[in-house]
Amino acid sequence: MTTSFSNLFRQGHITHIEIPIIQRDYAQGRKDVGVTRIRRTFLQVLYNALTRQEAVGLDFIYGEVENGGLIPLDGQQRLTTLFLLHWYLAARSGVADGDCAFLGKFTYKTRFSARHFCEKLFTQRPPFPLASLSEWLTDQHWYAGAWKHDPTIQSMLIALDDIHNLFANDDVAVCKNAWDCLVTETHPAISFQFLSLKGLGLGRADELYIKMNSRGKPLTAFESFKANFEKTLGEVSEDGRSKFICKVDDNWADLLWPLRDSGNGESDTVIDDEFLRLFHFISEIFVLRNNLSEDFSLFDADIDAWAEGIYGKKNKDGQSALGAQRDLFASLDSFAREFLGMKKPSEFTNWFAGYFTEKVYRSGTVAIFGEINLFSDCCTKYNGVKHIDQRQRKIPLNRTLLLFAIHEYLKSTPRLQRKDITHRLRTLRNLVFNSGNEITEKDFPDLLRETAEYISNGALSRLQHYNKRQLAEEGRKADFLASYSSNSDLPETLHRLEDHDLLRGCLDVFDLNVDDSTFLRQADLFFQVFPENEDSPFREISGALLACGNYGLNMSSCRIKFGSPTRASTWRDLLTGASVSQDIRNALVRMLDEFDAAPGVSVKEKLLTIANSFLTYQEHAKKLEWRYYLVKHEAMRSGETGIYGSSNGKMGFNLCMFNKEQWNSKYSDPYLLAVIAKSGKKIGQDLEALTHYSRSDNNPEKRWIKLVTGECVMSCREDGFQLQAPEDAAKLAVFKNICIKHKVDNELMLRIPQTGDGTYDEEDRIEAAANLLKELIDGYQALAQPTIASGSAAD
Repeated sequence: MTTSFSNLFRQGHITHIEIPIIQRDYAQGRKDVGVTRIRRTFLQVLYNALTRQEAVGLDFIYGEVENGGLIPLDGQQRLTTLFLLHWYLAARSGVADGDCAFLGKFTYKTRFSARHFCEKLFTQRPPFPLASLSEWLTDQHWYAGAWKHDPTIQSMLIALDDIHNLFANDDVAVCKNAWDCLVTETHPAISFQFLSLKGLGLGRADELYIKMNSRGKPLTAFESFKANFEKTLGEVSEDGRSKFICKVDDNWADLLWPLRDSGNGESDTVIDDEFLRLFHFISEIFVLRNNLSEDFSLFDADIDAWAEGIYGKKNKDGQSALGAQRDLFASLDSFAREFLGMKKPSEFTNWFAGYFTEKVYRSGTVAIFGEINLFSDCCTKYNGVKHIDQRQRKIPLNRTLLLFAIHEYLKSTPRLQRKDITHRLRTLRNLVFNSGNEITEKDFPDLLRETAEYISNGALSRLQHYNKRQLAEEGRKADFLASYSSNSDLPETLHRLEDHDLLRGCLDVFDLNVDDSTFLRQADLFFQVFPENEDSPFREISGALLACGNYGLNMSSCRIKFGSPTRASTWRDLLTGASVSQDIRNALVRMLDEFDAAPGVSVKEKLLTIANSFLTYQEHAKKLEWRYYLVKHEAMRSGETGIYGSSNGKMGFNLCMFNKEQWNSKYSDPYLLAVIAKSGKKIGQDLEALTHYSRSDNNPEKRWIKLVTGECVMSCREDGFQLQAPEDAAKLAVFKNICIKHKVDNELMLRIPQTGDGTYDEEDRIEAAANLLKELIDGYQALAQPTIASGSAAD
């Protein structure tokens, strides 16, 4: 029979509605994308029925009636939503308690908390207007804190907020009229077909419920989207609607079919998610390029809402909506023209391999240092540009720009020649990988517009929002190649350098004012020292480069960065970062020259020769500064970041070596580490692990070498090492004798002879301190050895 929520109670044989234990929680209020879209669409239909005379039937609701109680087996979600809608309109309209008393007859048996919430909700009359209905309800004294863990209550609150948002701008008269349309006995605006199962011979209620739910197949999120989007397109253009219907399950579906993948190694049977991600990319690009983001900048979970705002009548500029439709179809058609007919993902990858490589140079292509199949990347990962936390953005903005460049290339008519698109993609790659601070959400619309123009006409002058330094470098490269256009080896070598993983398009560390033969020679030596297809010998490079000059990069907070023994990212920052200094340019050129002249077969041998030549010179001159010690003692270059800090921001004899980037992380004293390594004593056996100090310990007085017993032994100072005497009398005697031998002064300082106002040591302080440390530990340990009685060996 056809009835309504209120009419169920008017017919006499139903006195209350009880959601049974076997039913699941109320799910229409869940936050996930699909449910949110379906809920809001459903509520909009109900709203239209009540305010626009668009009566709606909600299909069948099945249930049992026992002792006056309706126990629904199918229709729980709809009945709960109708209960919430009735309560809201009764509260907004000021309906008398007697006229809405039937609402107190709706309850949940699933759990006490949901039942209690419904009872309390029935009695409430919020003081409208309200910004947030759920916030008001949860702020009431009767609202139990534990209810935040009840999924049914939380879903009800979300649904109530969405109902409130629909009616928030309507006055009391509109709400009262909606109430009347809802509860009228004849021709209610919202109705459904109720079927009682009693006497139908369909089995026990719980068995029937299980059967019905196991066979039910709700619309997928994509099916719901397609149905809504067809209507959205038709509101503006029937031609647009017809084209979408024709192609969405034909060419466009065939285009994406090879990319379907469940993520567990098995192919899916649908391409729903892939299409929606591609749709998101194309739509967002259109919005940003056309400055529409102020109207709907949040590409939130409700895809139907923002799709209406772009392609439908909610786009206040009808021509803009038509333009958006044309752009969407042109984009999808361009991808289909290029990729339709491909049968598996590897065919897409092979296509992109004609333009890109991951990180190794190949003539005619551009390295992009990651997955080259940008189209597949988009269809499987894309989650937006706008208002997404960078850590949550699955495709970085620089790769999004490269994908956009391919998108523009495929849409271009006529198609660019291969050499032109390759050159423009290379220049763009150089810019996007060296404009980290410039590629932001705020500037993305301008970056898109400029990129589109550049792909179209190749005018470098149009690219104004990328990094200025890199833009200037691109001009210098072009001039350099033009100056030596007869040298056919020069473009390949320059492009090969650009594709090196440590350089990634930036050649700022190279001098482009040299002649072509000098550049080619330096490039060849760079490839020898920093090989492309294998790990570079960073430990040896760091020593050799430091031997050739103080190339440290000054950072904030009194920190200085050198090369890391293990991290390529640190070397990339030094060679291409925003502050590439003349010091590192000079040091690199000198190292390459000395490497070329150094004897030896292997790269490491040549680099060690450079370092040893520097050490020999310094030792002969008796000018042992901090640079000498870092080159000689590898332990002093063992910090993962290559960063050193001091209280005055200068390199010297008071240094902290960082394993992480900041002062508030842990760090070590490199001089003390070198002393331990040189002494041959073992941490854990002879000595405690060298303390990793915090920012509060940023002075040498708090940094000590300690015995395994916890006794402090030695601390580094500007003019030597401070020692600490032991309290044990026997150890003290050993300590005094060793101090005398090593000429430790009365202040217990092992002073190192110095020149240059303390800038240089005249002898190696690490060796001096290591010898003393070894003798101290050996002496202390000898005290613990058992004494062998005289003559015991003869016995």
